[in-house]
Amino acid sequence: MNGPLPDVGYVSLLNFEEFLGNLVPVIFVLAFVFFLWGLAKFIIHSGEEEAKEEGKRIMFWGIVGLVIMFGIWGIVYFLLDVLFGSGPFQGSNQTIEIPNFPTRVP
Repeated sequence: MNGPLPDVGYVSLLNFEEFLGNLVPVIFVLAFVFFLWGLAKFIIHSGEEEAKEEGKRIMFWGIVGLVIMFGIWGIVYFLLDVLFGSGPFQGSNQTIEIPNFPTRVP
């Protein structure tokens, strides 16, 4: 072999971050489509109680999937930002100044 070996840990971390960046939107879309499928089933079969209940159940689990995905997305990117300084919040180290209110001097 010619030259030094690449830093496998860093390269795999970048590949994992890229993988997550591509996978998360796909799962969001799947959860949203699942919700829409339940909504369509609920509307189309509004006369049948059993089908309506199944539509409600599908919509519920679609919403649960979306909430879980938002939570996972937030945690993963928060950890990437805090631990490695990368992610969508990179460079967001802005400080907030709290205004000083004048005090009354007796």
